[in-house]
Amino acid sequence: MKFTPLIIVLCCGLTACNLVAPVPSDVTTYTINPKLDISVKKSFSHVLMVQQPETSAIYNTVQMPYVLKPHQIAYYAKNQWADTPTKMLQSLIVEALQDTKHFKAVVTPAYMGTFDYSLNMQLITLSQNFLVSPSEMHLKATLQLVSNASGNVVAAKTFDYVEPTPLQSPLGGVLATNRAVGKMMQDISRFCVKAIS
Repeated sequence: MKFTPLIIVLCCGLTACNLVAPVPSDVTTYTINPKLDISVKKSFSHVLMVQQPETSAIYNTVQMPYVLKPHQIAYYAKNQWADTPTKMLQSLIVEALQDTKHFKAVVTPAYMGTFDYSLNMQLITLSQNFLVSPSEMHLKATLQLVSNASGNVVAAKTFDYVEPTPLQSPLGGVLATNRAVGKMMQDISRFCVKAIS
């Protein structure tokens, strides 16, 4: 049996379409995207470097952790973050500090110029706690503001938030996370503006 060139082309085209067609996924992906409401301050000439936040291996992943038993961490199988929480938090911190209009520039380590201060963050916990009802999202982080000229810590603070979830589900955890992160961004903005004034 002979195949005409047209049939061969059609078959190849259909095969190519099947190869590039998106494969349905049963994993739901979420972002940390709170509404930011940052007050505007008088501008200063300082450049602030926001370093990539650090965290333990437990939270340095797109997997979403939760607690069902004391001292035990589990992860949702079919729900995940769009990126690691530290990367999403770094972007949000930059956005929040830019919105203050308090700094000449707010930059990240890709920036090759000089800067006046460095903001270092350690994410301690970001997990959904089912040991209470309704479940709660626990967000805790420590921040240090360091002078680039002297290398000294100008200011340091621990930020700790517990937000009840509106739903006993991963989505409920995401909604509570966004509320907690929104509060954190406001508090970090006030912390940096007060320390560098």
